[in-house]
Amino acid sequence: MHSTEQDSLRAIPGYADRLSPYENKGRLDLRPEWDRAVDVERKVELLAGWMRQHRGRVVMHTGAGVSTAAGIRDFRSDDGVWTTQQRGDETGAEAVEAMETAAPTLTHVVIARLVRSGYVQHVVTQNVDALHWRSGVRREQLSELHGNAMRERCPRCEREWLRDAMVPTVGRRATGNPCEACYKRRPDETPDSRYSSTVDALSSTSLQDVLLDWEDALPEPDFSAAVEASRAAEMNVVLGSSLQMVPARCLPLYSLRHPGGKFVVVNASWTAKDGDATLVVRAPCDTVMALLWQRLCDGEASGGGDDGEWIGCWRRGYRVALRWRAPATATTNRAVEVCVPGAHGRAPGLQVVREEWKEAVEYGREEEMVEEMQRVLATPIVPQPDRSLPERWERVVVGDVALHGDGCVHLRLRAFGEHVANAARRVFPAYVRLQAPPTSMPFTADWHLYEIPVAGAVWHNVRQVAECLAAAAAREQTAGVRFALPAGLAFYRTAQRRWCVCVGCSARVSATRRHWHVQRCAALQCVSVSGRERKSGRRNRLTDEERQEKLRRVECAPNLSQENVS
Repeated sequence: MHSTEQDSLRAIPGYADRLSPYENKGRLDLRPEWDRAVDVERKVELLAGWMRQHRGRVVMHTGAGVSTAAGIRDFRSDDGVWTTQQRGDETGAEAVEAMETAAPTLTHVVIARLVRSGYVQHVVTQNVDALHWRSGVRREQLSELHGNAMRERCPRCEREWLRDAMVPTVGRRATGNPCEACYKRRPDETPDSRYSSTVDALSSTSLQDVLLDWEDALPEPDFSAAVEASRAAEMNVVLGSSLQMVPARCLPLYSLRHPGGKFVVVNASWTAKDGDATLVVRAPCDTVMALLWQRLCDGEASGGGDDGEWIGCWRRGYRVALRWRAPATATTNRAVEVCVPGAHGRAPGLQVVREEWKEAVEYGREEEMVEEMQRVLATPIVPQPDRSLPERWERVVVGDVALHGDGCVHLRLRAFGEHVANAARRVFPAYVRLQAPPTSMPFTADWHLYEIPVAGAVWHNVRQVAECLAAAAAREQTAGVRFALPAGLAFYRTAQRRWCVCVGCSARVSATRRHWHVQRCAALQCVSVSGRERKSGRRNRLTDEERQEKLRRVECAPNLSQENVS
């Protein structure tokens, strides 16, 4: 990262730090309660069958838990942003860098493929990290209830701009970036006399962020589209959310109004709507979605080989601007300066490949990217015709760049950052060349815009995730370890809400008898009912010893009578 970018990054607080002070953040410090691996597989089989049954009438609701695998922290877990802030810790620049260079997780990629395959009708998210955009979900099929940290909106023409860096403001305030579409218009094309195409007029008409602050009204038309889709859905699936934010937590309940409608929760810890859910899965979202994709679309995955074990996506549309300075003397070459439009002097994931590094760069060395990389490198990218920005609208990120021998500027884009890596995930950068204008072109102080078609790729190994879960299930069965879980996690509700079905033996059990069935079910012999579950419920009465102790305390209290004993 360049020093200019480092200084700018330190000055920008994280998204959570920019919100207004707010006391009521809900229940924090949520600890995970994992299902057994064998139960996760059984529940995913149920979920896959329901997905086929309700194909095309399913809505996905995502929260911060789906992005933790990308290096972005959630809010209410034991290591969440709100929890650590309550302890006095700060987030700041680390959160900014993690969000700007984050790659879509396996959950994001599978959701995008389920949308394209026709299983999922709509996606509703409370996240602001733009990972659903980057995974390939189309804008009309996505509702962002809390905004987007990478998106700006023009209040005049209502056009949206997706940036490569996080916007510096929150609460629908001016970001300081001009609208390029309005800048290109001529005076005779703008009947509104308050605006003109001059730089001075447009510099005071800034784009606005779309991020919500506390107590802000939800954005339109996203909220209306989310409500409409949730009402029409026969199954709503919640991934990675504790369902404490209003009104987002109420939307998934609409599916229960349909005959046979289902409401599924996939989360690591407690949620506010567990009692209303048809099925609750306590497992990592990536694990559940990998198993689900295997069962629904086995053989359709593409990427690392013919066996279909890899799925992935490309990040596209990275924008860079170059400016050529006049040579100091007649014998020196023109110097090149680089910036990222709308990034306020930052360039997340961008690195200039200088001449002395040329031998160390191996273009297209990854087998999965050879054809795409060769196509990109074969033709250098040229400036967009009639696309430029005035000099004072942008800030230099990298200066005094010397052209390579081919007359191009070489860039390395790790826009799908490399800060998260494991055996089931591979992130690749992209190497591109930007063609400099011919020396005969007259010198101009404006920034020339380049549209880079490929800015990196991420691949996920679905089969390896499934094999790890199968191995965990085998270890559990061999070890015979007992798990203390709420009894409700071993069941799913039927259309008649007072009846449940055991995921282990498929027995039909009354909702008030779940804890009793867990203790006697052979398929759940490794599960013990947690203490909180045993103490709750109308059927759980005091034992004889507890009643005698309570009577003794009553007799010792002169102001109490026997009528107070329950």
